[in-house]
Amino acid sequence: MVFGDGCKRHMLRLAIVATCLLAQVVAPGGLEPCSGSPLCTCRAAHMSCTAVPLHRFPEWPQIDLQHLDISMSYLEVITESSLDGLRLQTLVLVANRIHYIESHALSSMSSSLASLDLGYNEFTEIPEEGLKDLRVLNWLNLQKTLKNQLHGIDARKIRYLEIKGSNLERISEDAFEPFANSQEIFVKITETSISKLPATFMKHLGQIPQLGIDISYNQIARLNPAIFYPNFTSWSHVATKLLSGGLIMTGNPLRCECDLAWLGAWLRRWLQENDAGNELRRAMRSATCRDQLGRHLPLLQLRADEAECHASALSSDAQPNFINFVYTITYSIWVIVLR
Repeated sequence: MVFGDGCKRHMLRLAIVATCLLAQVVAPGGLEPCSGSPLCTCRAAHMSCTAVPLHRFPEWPQIDLQHLDISMSYLEVITESSLDGLRLQTLVLVANRIHYIESHALSSMSSSLASLDLGYNEFTEIPEEGLKDLRVLNWLNLQKTLKNQLHGIDARKIRYLEIKGSNLERISEDAFEPFANSQEIFVKITETSISKLPATFMKHLGQIPQLGIDISYNQIARLNPAIFYPNFTSWSHVATKLLSGGLIMTGNPLRCECDLAWLGAWLRRWLQENDAGNELRRAMRSATCRDQLGRHLPLLQLRADEAECHASALSSDAQPNFINFVYTITYSIWVIVLR
């Protein structure tokens, strides 16, 4: 069954409401209506206004508020006065209609906000000043426009970045430039319409010592090793440690062709050279490709002789094709090097 975007959004709202109700049922004592905003609930340093039709930010309770969740509440704009004076540690604004954040709207929590969730909103861009003040932010969830949303961020302390959205079709050359000076990050790009990674995908990410990439559930059918290793020199220097945090490819329409055989060898070598938890190892092992018969084969088991490595370009009755010949030689070398 296929659901349209409107139906998916409605289902998301229902899921959020159900989660909220369940949380209220199982939550420990102390949950009560917030003073000044009786439709919201407060407990200790937490405030939740999930599924409350606010349209604007509510009155804040007289408590030391550290965790705020205003999801599915029809908010459209975050002004400089919306959150003024708050010293939040986590801020969740999922599934609203937010399309604009005023400059310095989050400045009051510059030294406190560690987690920010802006998923399922209607941004076209976030002003540079909007996130530049957040000095301790280490978890950020964005959706849709990757190019505009990442520039201007002080990203040195962000350890986890997740980008979703079917409207995302392309990653720009310098999209990850703000992260070039990071020491550690796990980047997850999922459920988008991206069909290929740009040749410059690792231009800035490749400088990060501890890097993990999750590009699961996109539309990627091919993956060129030159994206990660532009030349053999870079391979000899870093090997699989370029992605010490792993490479997750699950849910892509990868084809079991000769130019993908390198990835099977790379995955096998990564599992030998890197220590990882069971969850990461399972995620990496779960990636598959589809052969000409429509069968799904585990990438981890893919070898050059099992991929569709046809030498038609070299057969006597085939037309000369220098490009195919070069590709065949190049990928054969990669498979040999990775063994």
